[in-house]
This record gives sequence, structure tokens and C-alpha cells, in this order.
Amino acid sequence: MMSKQYNTDTWYVWEQNASPMLLIMTLNPAFNDLRKYLGSCFMNTIVIFGSDDSGNFQGKWLFRLDEGRILGQKMLDMLLCPSYLVSFNTGVQTTEERLLKKANEILSEYKTYSLSKAVDVFEEFLQLYYDYYKLGWFTEPVQWYTEYIISDYVNKHYKGGIPAAEAIKGLLVTEEESFAIDIIRDLFECAKVFDDSLGKDDELQKLVLSDDKNVDFQKKVVNYVFSSGNEVFDMLLKKLQEHSAKFHWKKNNYFSTTFVSPQDVLFELVDESHFDNKGVATYYSNHVATIDDSKLEQLAIKSQVFAELPSYYQNVVGISNSIGTVLIDTRKKNIMTSNSAFDAILSVVSEATDFSLDDVHLLIPQELRNFIDDPSSYRERFEERRKLFVCLQTDFPIVDEIIEGIDTSTEKSILSWCVQPTTEPYIAEGDVAEKALDKINSVLNLYANSGEQKNKLQGVVAFCDARETTVEGVVKVIRNPKNEQLSEGEILVAPSTTPDFLNAINKCRAIITDWGGQTSHAAIVSRELKKPCVIGTNFASQILKTGQKIRIDFNSGNIEIID
Repeated sequence: MMSKQYNTDTWYVWEQNASPMLLIMTLNPAFNDLRKYLGSCFMNTIVIFGSDDSGNFQGKWLFRLDEGRILGQKMLDMLLCPSYLVSFNTGVQTTEERLLKKANEILSEYKTYSLSKAVDVFEEFLQLYYDYYKLGWFTEPVQWYTEYIISDYVNKHYKGGIPAAEAIKGLLVTEEESFAIDIIRDLFECAKVFDDSLGKDDELQKLVLSDDKNVDFQKKVVNYVFSSGNEVFDMLLKKLQEHSAKFHWKKNNYFSTTFVSPQDVLFELVDESHFDNKGVATYYSNHVATIDDSKLEQLAIKSQVFAELPSYYQNVVGISNSIGTVLIDTRKKNIMTSNSAFDAILSVVSEATDFSLDDVHLLIPQELRNFIDDPSSYRERFEERRKLFVCLQTDFPIVDEIIEGIDTSTEKSILSWCVQPTTEPYIAEGDVAEKALDKINSVLNLYANSGEQKNKLQGVVAFCDARETTVEGVVKVIRNPKNEQLSEGEILVAPSTTPDFLNAINKCRAIITDWGGQTSHAAIVSRELKKPCVIGTNFASQILKTGQKIRIDFNSGNIEIID
């Protein structure tokens, strides 16, 4: 089921290394909580979990983009009302403050929790998360719809001297930088202090400036710096601690969390590929210079095009920038921070029930109390879920089991059923999940036609260097950046990217993703770092294989396998 080809003419397929617990908790507020706030819930959603051919446990989230744009139009109309926009922004700020305050409290106290206390705190924190995320769910629909109407206007009416594609991308740029760039800038500050320490310690110089950098090189550097007791490293240790405190969540995703320690920061800093004959600061200073140049170029384009827009479209661009770009970036950072707190609580549950944290991640949030009451009843279910697990969230019932027992014998009873929205996701695992997907497919046409082969790879260009419109290189397909490493100069191919892809993005020659628009994580970071990037290919990560040589034509967005 995980390798099936989906009907990408109708369905958008978002794919990530994701667990049911951490992903479904983001989708829950898109229905009940958003419905109470907005009067409308999110678009129909099917999430399919299971192991792919490489053994990665993946989540595939299917939704119809047209439904998202319709929702985005309603949201945009509301946000264009000044008083509503003020109320919305105030709500975001208030709920964010409550969420992060509680997350920090949990991270400092969770080791003292009993099992009962852990579950109580989980449910309290979950509600704060939902309160924030029901507003956070404005981001994608607003992003999709504003990008659509801005593109439509520019393509039809803009007569300036800038090509339409570049004008559109320029309008989607913001003054604010993504948190990925905050991370790089902070690593640059750490690198400068490291190089200063390097110049003052002979033993460290011998270790890092020699030509013999074997596989244990980074570990040796970390062990020496943290164990030497040399006061020359005091400032470096302080900077590493500050980076850890600020960005401890940066390697988190929707599957698992990792607390980035000061030792981890130094390990990352002294990657062999970062060194020149002086240290590592030059590597990061080059990135920062690229970021600064790119931002100036993009903002210059934006200023020119923006000045020529009618006032309505200027307001739309403003909403697109603040809600569809800045808020979505902030939201992702807050999700990753929250995931650290959720996993801290769930580690207490894991220890008390004698199930691994990976097992607990196979639950959805609504099941946690049931699991606590009878953990053993889930042992076989977890095995089934590793094979296949389906979560269906819709406004109205689709699968037969959901409406089983409802009397549809009269017109009145049918009407009362039709207007009653569902309140919880439908879930199915193992063989039952396969049958459920067949039923869903019969209604919603999920799968591509039998025998249909997806050979033509084409996407939307998010960034390219005008002096180099064709790029060739070797593919590296990455679904889990914790387990799969990219070598300098390879072409990164991924379903989509998240913060934990940053190291791979820094090293790659170019980026290709299955999904995402011009304000997706991959698109924004590619422009900030000037990495050639093609987004929205739908299935590049399924077709392309690690080790293949490909050619990307950035004039057309076409991708050709050449070896």
C-alpha cells in the first residue's frame, strides 16, 4: 500500500517520516477546533502509515488541493478585514505564549511525573496545542489561495520588466528570515569562537588541521574540547550551550525527537567538509554572504513589482507574507518545540508501561488513556499498525463502518445523518486498513489507473541561477535525514523537507521535492541559500533512485534520468 501510485491529478500527496501520534495531533485541531472557530473544518484528509521498501516508517497525507483553495478563499476574505486580522494576530500571540510556557515547564519537570500526572499534563498541553494550531491551520489554505491569485494576476496583468515567474517569487519573499537561516547565522557565531579557540590551543590545532581526519575525527574533537578543562574553551562552551538551548529542537520531525546537546552542536560544526586551513568559520561565512545577497536581490524585485500592484493585491501579498510564510515558519518551529515536550511526557508513559517510545508513537492522541488502562491489548495492534495504519478525517462519514447502525430507512433519518459531521477520525490497521482503503478508493478515487506509469518528471522551479539553467548530478533520495546522509554535491530528492534536512540542504547541489508551493520550506530555504530547486513534482522520490545521474532543466522544470 505504501508503494501504490496515487491519483495525483486529484490528490496531493504529502509524505514524511512520521508517526501517528505526532502527525495526527496536528490534524485533530483542523477539524473540531477549527470548525468551532471558523465555522468550517479542514479539507477531507486520509493519512496512510506504514513501512516503505527501505524500512522507513512513513506517513502519507492525501488531500485535495482544490478543497484547500476554497477554504483559503474564505480565510483570506476574513483576514482582509482589519479588525478581524488584529483579533487573529492577537489570538496567535496569546496561544503561542501559553503553549511555549507550558512546553518549557514540561521539559524542566517531566522526570518528576508519575504516570497519572504525565497523562493529565499530556491532555492539558494537548488542548493548548489545539488552541494554537486551530489558528495555525490558516497558513496552508491561505498560502495556497494567495499564491494562486497572485500568480494569476501577475501572469495576466503585470507588464513590468521582470519575468512573471521571478515577479511572483519576489512577491512571496518577506523581510523576515526563516528559522533555518537563524540556525545558520548562529552556527557562524559558534564557528568564529571555535576558530578563535583553535588559534590558542596547540593540541586542538594538531588534531583538526592534520590531513588525517578519519571516521572518529569529530568525536575526538568533541571529547577533547569538553574534557580538557582548558579555560581557552570557556567562551566556546558557552556559545555551544546557548545554541543548544535556543535550537535544541532543530533535528525534530513528525516521527521522533532528538534533543541537540552542546556536544552535538560541536560535532556538527567540525564536519570535515567545513574546514579550510584556518578553521570552519569561512564555510559558514560563505553561507551567510549568500543569504544576504539573495535577500537583497529578492527584496529589490519585490519592491519594484509590489509598487505596480493595485491596492487589493498589495493587501493580498501582505496577508500571504504574514500568514502564508512567516506564521507557517514560526508554527513549524513551535511544532518542533512542542514535540520535544510531548515526547518528554510520552517517555514517562513508555517507561511505566514497558513499551518503547516507538510503540507509544503508534497511538493517536485520543487513545492514550485507553492504552494506559490496558497496555497489553495494544501489543498485537501495534504490529498490525507497523504494516499499515489508516486515519481518515472528513466532515462527513465515508467508510461503511462509520455509519453502521444508523437508520437510513426514511428520508428524515437520511437527512439527519447527512448534516451530522464526524467528530473523531476513523482508524483501521492491518488487513482491515487494506479493506478500508479499497472502500475509500471506490468513493474518492485515490489510486492512479492500473498500469499507469509515471515516467515524465516535471515540477515548478523555486530557484535557479540565471547563469546555470541546467544542472547535472547524482541523486540521493532521503526520507529520514537522521539515518540517511548526503555527500557534498549530490542532488537531494525528498517528498518534502523539514528542519532536520538543513545539513543535507547545505551540502547538496540542488533540491527536488514531491510537493510544496513557492512558500514551502524547501522553496524558501533554496532561495535564501541560492540552491537550485524544483518543487511539486508529485512523485520524484518514488521514481528517482539513489545513485542515478540526472539532468534538471530549470527553464522547463523537467528532470531527465541520464544514467
